[in-house]
Order: sequence, then C-alpha cells, then structure tokens
Amino acid sequence: MSSVWSFFRVSEEDPRYAGCNDSESRVMQGGVRVKSFNTTNLITHLKNKHPEAYKEYEKLANANKQRKKAAANAAAAAPVGSPIEQALEKTKKFHKDHPKQKALTMAITKMIAVDDQPFSVVEERGFSEVLEVAEPRYDKPSRRYCADVALPALHDIVATHVHKLLDSNVSDISFTTDIWSSDLTQTSMLSLTAQWIDENFEMKRAMLHAQEFTGSHTGTAIASAFDNMFTEWRIRKENVHVVFRDNARNMVKAMEECGVRGLGCMAHLGQLAVHDAVLSQRSVVDSLAIARKIV
Repeated sequence: MSSVWSFFRVSEEDPRYAGCNDSESRVMQGGVRVKSFNTTNLITHLKNKHPEAYKEYEKLANANKQRKKAAANAAAAAPVGSPIEQALEKTKKFHKDHPKQKALTMAITKMIAVDDQPFSVVEERGFSEVLEVAEPRYDKPSRRYCADVALPALHDIVATHVHKLLDSNVSDISFTTDIWSSDLTQTSMLSLTAQWIDENFEMKRAMLHAQEFTGSHTGTAIASAFDNMFTEWRIRKENVHVVFRDNARNMVKAMEECGVRGLGCMAHLGQLAVHDAVLSQRSVVDSLAIARKIV
C-alpha cells in the first residue's frame, strides 16, 4: 500500500474519493472504476496544499523503497528454500486465483449475507486488522467487488442448489407470500417462500424471491409477478399445491388470474381479529389518541 494513505482515508459516501486527514477536502482517486484508481491526485494534493505533510510522505516513501530493495537483495542472495526466502514468501499476497484467496472471499461474502452486514464491513479498520492477523497474505476485496462480483456468484451457487432440490421428484409445493410496504422509504417488497416434503419425508423450506414490487398493487400486476417467479424457478403450476396469502382483494384476484389455488392465512386472520377487538375498546382508543398528541 502506498505511503500516501497515511494522510488520506477512503470516503464512506463515495469510494471514488479520498478524504484528506489535514483538511475537509475530498480528492478523486483517478477514475470511476476501481481498476482505474491511483494515488497521483493524492500526492499532488499533498504537494500543493500541505507541503509539510508532503515532506513527511517523501520520507515514508523513501523508507519503504529502501525496505523493499533490502528485501529483494536478501531474497536474491538467499539460497532456495532458506529461512529468509520462506519468510519473504509468507509476506506475499495471494494471487486472485489462489484456492485460499477464493475460499476466504467466499466466507466473507457468506458472513455479509447471513449476518445482514453492510458491504462496507470489509473496509472497517477492526475487520482489516483481524484479517491481517489471521492471514497476512490474503488480499482483502473492496466493498464494490463484494457487491458486484462476490455476492452474485454466491447467489448463483445457492440458486443452483435450490433448483436441484426442486427438480428432485417434488410433485407438490406449498407457498407463502406477502407484500410488505415501508412507510419510510416508499418501497414495497413481494416475497415467495416454498415448502415441500422430500423423498425422505423431511420438511424443506426455501426463500425463492424477495423482490421490489413497483407500480400499482393490482391483482393483474401481482399475478404477472407470480408468473415470472414461477417461470424463473421452473415451477409448473400443476405442482403448486396452495399459496397462503393475506385476505386482501388484490391478492385473492391475483391467485385467480395466476391460475393457482390460494388460501387466506389463519395467523393473519387472527391478527386482524385481535386488532379490531382491541380497537373496539374505548379506553384503548382514548389512550392512543393521547399518545399521538404527545408524540
């Protein structure tokens, strides 16, 4: 890593920029893609705006060059298989195709997905220190690589596995579905979860879809979304045993237009009954009104 990073930090808002430690300035790293990033702009910024810091950078850069030169000379002078050569080998970063490099990247991607972590966790200082202690040769991926490359690759692996499970003589599959809307982000999500009994009479379950659902929530639009989901997972409608849904009219109509059997969820009916029963009490309504005024 370049010595100039002792004076900058990657911007959390936009990784294309680096923030100067001595000022509030943001300096572009040289391009819009990770492969085109470089430190030329950062060094120029130090030279023009912070001459004292630039002198310190030059000292660090020269010291690094001397260390690398000494290490190279020691490696050249050392016989093959010597302790010095072995020690230097342990400091080299893995090639991108190295089995351990791939395994660690996959493990980190699984951690992000399973633990619901942000992609930025790979750039956190504490996480980086743990990796450096555990395996100094590991070349840590960027958040953009995790989002654009590693996670889609993991999704393909999981999807292939689920396809194999669904294709293994499964004749009847039950589904649950719901549309969830956020009042804060104005985003709606449509989910589809499958449950079935395998040949060993064991219960299996898989979340197939959790996609953003835009536009009007009409029965026709929902039916079209279901058709696309069934097609993507190669599920024939004759294998659909039942789809459990809420009792909204648009969901009822969607199941009819899609041509699959739909049933209202008993738990949802119970929740509606309890909700209506609670709100029928005058004391509860008055308490809620007072609470809303306070808020």
